Amino acid sequence: MVTIQTRAAEALRRLALDESAKAAIARDPLLRALALRVARRYLGGETLAEVLETVASVNRAGRPASVDFMGESARSDAVANEATEEFCRLAAALERGGLQASLSFDLSHVGLVIDEELCLANASRIAEAAAASGAELMVSMEGHDRVDAVLRLHERLCERFDHVGVTLQARLGRTAGDLAAALTRPGRIRLVKGAYVAPSAHALHRDDPALTARSSRARMKDRSRRTTPSSSPRSPRRFRAAGRSSSRCCSGSAERCSTGSRSRARRRASTSSTARNGSSM
Repeated sequence: MVTIQTRAAEALRRLALDESAKAAIARDPLLRALALRVARRYLGGETLAEVLETVASVNRAGRPASVDFMGESARSDAVANEATEEFCRLAAALERGGLQASLSFDLSHVGLVIDEELCLANASRIAEAAAASGAELMVSMEGHDRVDAVLRLHERLCERFDHVGVTLQARLGRTAGDLAAALTRPGRIRLVKGAYVAPSAHALHRDDPALTARSSRARMKDRSRRTTPSSSPRSPRRFRAAGRSSSRCCSGSAERCSTGSRSRARRRASTSSTARNGSSM
């Protein structure tokens, strides 16, 4: 039975994915302040320094972290390129601080919905920065209509790098096949329930009992690679850092950041910086 709480959560998820609504909230000082107040439990700071301190506190508790500069669906080259620079600065800051953290990001934040080649170039820069700092890089999953593009870009990144993982959503009917393909590539696989709204023809409802069984079967497919169960609430336009205990942190730079488990990154021997051709979204 669908409860009021379930309906409310579904409505909030739809609102969080409405780009025009998010833009309107960001422009309105009162709405922005209210949104920040609601989201603050998931956020650990308003500056990069605060993000680093949150990651340090997670490390001091004996846990690694995963940091994501919050943002998605960049619609201009300038926004995508600036987000890329922010990720590179973040990677360098984590290395300087001697912090144990992986980096996580949305491909649409760095150009996926603009041009696939731009996205590949920017994602490659972030992968290089993460490798230089010894950090794992995790590609986040996006809406069901972007899954093909996200997996295509991840495959291309894996041609050059072996420290780039990918996120899969257990509730999507296609995930079993996507998991089989992802297991042939290097990098960790992060398995999440999936917060994006998707038609019932493509996905189980988040409260469907069958979802737990599907997640368990997917994790059993490859114990040696430690397919990682995970859950990460999304908050609009902030820097977020989240430890395994679900503490979060954020940056005042208007986009996004998150923390989870970290594997030691290794960059492949290939040093070619030439972007490979591929179909655009």
